[in-house]
Amino acid sequence: MIGRAIWGTLLLAVAVAGTCGQLDREARRNPQIASLVPVVMRGFAAQSLAVRAIADKDAATANRESLRLIRTRPLPAENLSLLAAAAALNDNEKRAIAALEQASTRGWRDPVVQISVAQAALAQGDYEASAQRIAAMLATGTAREQALALFATLIKEPAGRTAFAAHLARAGRWQQDVPLAASAVAAPDDLAETISLAKAGGAEFGCEGLGQLAQIYRSKGHEDSAMKVECR
Repeated sequence: MIGRAIWGTLLLAVAVAGTCGQLDREARRNPQIASLVPVVMRGFAAQSLAVRAIADKDAATANRESLRLIRTRPLPAENLSLLAAAAALNDNEKRAIAALEQASTRGWRDPVVQISVAQAALAQGDYEASAQRIAAMLATGTAREQALALFATLIKEPAGRTAFAAHLARAGRWQQDVPLAASAVAAPDDLAETISLAKAGGAEFGCEGLGQLAQIYRSKGHEDSAMKVECR
């Protein structure tokens, strides 16, 4: 009799766990039910609750759910970026930076992580680290508009131009689209100098694209910049 009771209890526990697990997975698609998932079973639900709390600037909930999320699902870079956002909301700069550093090693395609790391490196004057992140985003097509805006800011500094020119000179295909795409946001003198440095470092850009860029610059009166970028 006791054995049957124990067996019945175990079956009930398995059934409840299975139901809660399904509910947790459903919370990923339907955040409204996230709060219905028992605390000990929250994985995806914790993610949904953390995102909502960060959007609502609910610092206490954001901190609690992001920490719970990291305990249950520590590997995804997205979860570490949520922890960083929650830490920043709680004015915990040390934890925010540490979380971003960890996330940056795991999620090259996570735009939140890459933009944050590139911005932080740029603010600290670490132009090589910033150039590396921006180049990675442009190469993978991650957050392209933000990456180009960061690129325009980076190359305002001589050291930033030198750092990014080295990435443009490396083997790959993504570099071919950078000159024309960046011309919409970068200052002509800065972009032209960066391209000139890259060409001196061995970069090979298509003459058609550089020719179009040179024409754009000439039409706007930037003759010096046009001469630096055109094929010779």
